[in-house]
Amino acid sequence: MRFPRLTYDDLKIIKKDDILFDRGDHVNVKFTIKEDPEVFYSKELDSNKLKWKGITEEDEVNFLITESLPHYGPKIYNYPAYTDMKV
Repeated sequence: MRFPRLTYDDLKIIKKDDILFDRGDHVNVKFTIKEDPEVFYSKELDSNKLKWKGITEEDEVNFLITESLPHYGPKIYNYPAYTDMKV
């Protein structure tokens, strides 16, 4: 069974201290939201963008997703996307 990744609209409502997962190259990266997401307008792309910070076990990560180009952004889930791997 496939579960969908979080959409741009889903990500607009994440909150500080939420725990999410970024799916990388066959790796789950667990992170905690450090600050609520911020929406801003990109004149160059004529689209809204969403940015937020997360904290992994090792580092702070800056996330950015463009509303009109979400397929180029991070693949964020509420659960580990690769369930047969350790998080």
